[in-house]
This record gives sequence, C-alpha cells and structure tokens, in this order.
Amino acid sequence: MADQIRIFLPVFIVAFLGSAYLWDYFQGKKSILYKENKEAKRRKIGKIYKMLTVASVLVIFLFSFFPHYYNYLYPINALDRPYINNSGILILKISFIASVMVQINIDLWLSRISEFQFQHIVNFPKFHFISTKLHYIVMIGMFTGLFITISSLVAASIALLSIITYIMEFKLLYKIKI
Repeated sequence: MADQIRIFLPVFIVAFLGSAYLWDYFQGKKSILYKENKEAKRRKIGKIYKMLTVASVLVIFLFSFFPHYYNYLYPINALDRPYINNSGILILKISFIASVMVQINIDLWLSRISEFQFQHIVNFPKFHFISTKLHYIVMIGMFTGLFITISSLVAASIALLSIITYIMEFKLLYKIKI
C-alpha cells in the first residue's frame, strides 16, 4: 500500500498544482474580465497558504522519494492503516474534483456577464469573498487529505494551520464587512 501511495502523491500534487496553473494561464489569455479578476485571484491563496502548499510539496517529496527520511516527519504509526490511507486518498481526489468544479463555476459566472455589467456589479466584492472562501475550503481539503494519507505530525500541523488560517482570515473579513 505504501508503494502505491508513494506513486500516487507526486502524481496528485503535480496534477493539482498543474491544473491550477494551466487554468490560470489559459483563462488569462481569453478574457478581459479575467485580467481584472486576476488581482482578486492572487489574494485568494495568501502567503500563508502558499507556504503551506510548499511545505506539503516538501512532505510529499520526502515521503515519496526519500522514505528513509520519513521519520523526520514524525509519523503517527497508529494511523498508518490501509482503510485510513484509502480515506485520505479519497479526500484528495474529492478536493481535486472540487478545485476543478470551483474554477469552472467561477469562470462560467464571469463569462455570462458583459464588460459593462462587470464594472457595475454592486455585489462583486461579495463574489470575490465567496470564491476566495471556496478556494480556501478546497485547499483545506487537500491538506487534510494529505495528513490522513501520510499520517505524520508535520502533515497534521499543515492541515491544522490551514484551518486556523481560514478561521482567522474570514473573521477578519467579516469584521471589514465586504
């Protein structure tokens, strides 16, 4: 089982991050509306989430390609069971599908409005708020799935920090009243 996970995780993270990058790249070439929305997308995954993503990639890299360094990730052996690992893989797959679905729905919404409507939408900040929230939830799903699959304290810390960051970020945004 561990060998299958060691193959799956690098493929997953390349697909997850690759789809986000390619979607961003191709959508940027298509629409003027997208270019104005790009600033909001840059804010979606804040600096902390970028650091957590880099940390996740490092954890996956160590786990997959240097298994003898896995002990430095402080593994939780009680959670290293096939049914628990399979649950983590299922969560990772769901987070990937959710990521693609969120992007498709956001882009469909943006493609339905004209440039005039785009510049005069009263609730557009709320749209950014909701789309940001959806992206954060997908990332939390990915970090949690990673923790359940790898079962280490480092992966647990990444998942916990993503949840704490999400709560703190949106408490702050609710106070601002976007």
